[in-house]
Amino acid sequence: MIEIRYDLWKEGKYYISQSLNVNITSFGESVNEVYANHKEAVELYYEENDIVMPIVENATLKRDIINAFVFSSKEMRSVVEFLGFQFLKQKGQHAKFRNPKGDIVILPLNKIELPEGSFKNILKQCGITLKQFKALLNSQF
Repeated sequence: MIEIRYDLWKEGKYYISQSLNVNITSFGESVNEVYANHKEAVELYYEENDIVMPIVENATLKRDIINAFVFSSKEMRSVVEFLGFQFLKQKGQHAKFRNPKGDIVILPLNKIELPEGSFKNILKQCGITLKQFKALLNSQF
């Protein structure tokens, strides 16, 4: 059994959850949706269903974040794959990618926009900056 601790906050119209003991972030339009999405992403990361996450009734940690950039899952996936991450498997709305070094990226699929917190966490998982991401996206590989 794996116990996951996480922070939860509201960012614009989305609730964001970020694990404290594994590099995974997820989001949803309600506390229940973000909880389900985060649990799904963690299960995909560890490839097991015996995950324990405390249920949160209300988001108590709040941040004021201004989303100055908006990118989609499709744009993020194209950069992730260009960086050498290969698709491994999918669970629900999340996909798991791994590069030759063994680094793992969990990416939400079919999202028109990724909230800033989720986007920044995926950049961190990929080991690139926002500037590098924009340059890769603009270069069209």
